[in-house]
Amino acid sequence: MWPSYVHQLALHFPIVLSLVLTVMGWRALRVDNDESWNWLRVLGGFAWVVTTIAAISGLVAADPFWTEEGPELLIHHRNLGILGWVCTTVAAGALEYGVRNDEVKLRRFSALAWTAVAVAMIGAGHWGGSGVHSDIVPWQGDAPIIRPAHP
Repeated sequence: MWPSYVHQLALHFPIVLSLVLTVMGWRALRVDNDESWNWLRVLGGFAWVVTTIAAISGLVAADPFWTEEGPELLIHHRNLGILGWVCTTVAAGALEYGVRNDEVKLRRFSALAWTAVAVAMIGAGHWGGSGVHSDIVPWQGDAPIIRPAHP
């Protein structure tokens, strides 16, 4: 039960942070100074930590843990969430290595990789939100497929 609460608490921040890091990455490409890259590096590392918490808690809260059976939207939500975590790992890792070793190409790659992270996070958030809040989504009037953990 607790992983569901942790997932609900941790999931919103990576979505917003990925959008902020996308803008910061594009800005760092334009400005190209140490301060921009360091801010991107610090926030990227923090994004990786929070995304890891959201991904692990979501996988642990899933019942059953790993299956291709069940609602299609949950499968999409899970797969895009994992993709978002992988993209976050690649973007944060490339930036960390690029800044520490003064690798310009890796820094530039990581700045653009945050765009892929944002797309994956928006997709995962869409499918997860559709499952929890399908009763208030205008184009889908069915009852929620995913029941919130709290009564």
